[in-house]
Amino acid sequence: MSSLSEKKNKILNFKGAVTATCTPYDKNGAINPSMISSYASHLLKIGVTGVYVHGSTGEGLSLTKDEKLVLTKKWLEVLGGGNTLTIMNVSATCYLESIELAKNFEQIGVDAIAILPPIYYRPKNAADLVKYLKLIADAAPNTPLVYYHIPILTYVNCNKN
Repeated sequence: MSSLSEKKNKILNFKGAVTATCTPYDKNGAINPSMISSYASHLLKIGVTGVYVHGSTGEGLSLTKDEKLVLTKKWLEVLGGGNTLTIMNVSATCYLESIELAKNFEQIGVDAIAILPPIYYRPKNAADLVKYLKLIADAAPNTPLVYYHIPILTYVNCNKN
């Protein structure tokens, strides 16, 4: 497992394109991890150097915790811990699930975790939002946290003041 400083350096020195990935499904609506190999090969072939998995494009909030774990393991297996940046979104409607995902994703070696703001019970102010983000970040202390800022959902202004 890489250290926090190694992961931060990988992110800070990152050059290239990160794509928000789609989640592959079979004809019955079940996740289809076997499709990730060819999907990843295609992305690498066209010059993508980072993947953002389980975000809006990947229907992350529609996936179960177990599905996210299966898919994440497959992405890491396919990408082989190389130079491709791996950012996995841990957002869930239950913050305890997000915490568990953050812990699991750190253990299996993702480069970074991403989190949406609380979806339903919105923070009242930036301080509340920071408390929430800290809960998630503390669950994976050796993995950088990327905050997926969508002010229209939170009504929280995160300006530098």
